[in-house]
Amino acid sequence: MALAFVSILLAALTYYLVEKPLRFGGSSSKAKKNVVWALAFVMGITAYMGYAAFIRDGIPIQRMLFRSRNPVLNKILTYKFETGAAWQMGNCFLTEHQQANEFQVCGTNLDPKKPTIFLWGDSHAAHLYPGFKKVW
Repeated sequence: MALAFVSILLAALTYYLVEKPLRFGGSSSKAKKNVVWALAFVMGITAYMGYAAFIRDGIPIQRMLFRSRNPVLNKILTYKFETGAAWQMGNCFLTEHQQANEFQVCGTNLDPKKPTIFLWGDSHAAHLYPGFKKVW
């Protein structure tokens, strides 16, 4: 509920402080262009920072800030899930470079006493496979 309120508040502030002055304000068109260019520049810098953090697996200082003396917590904070083997990449979960005829039968230890589960879909379905395999 609080997030919804904050979202609506930020939307209203953006409308009254940015959009309304730029669209309906009495200032000159040159001033409006300067503000638009400044906002575009800030947006570009923000996009670059996000991309740089993505290709570096996060911000380096974040590892220093969140380092813990607890080894279990450190393991959780630095955990990386490898999708290849768990999702049966290339066999059951085809990549974009594979054809449909490369699909293989993915049943593992089919137990006739248990009902059969059929997973069909993209990565959202593939991420369910390891859990079903363990429990089923």
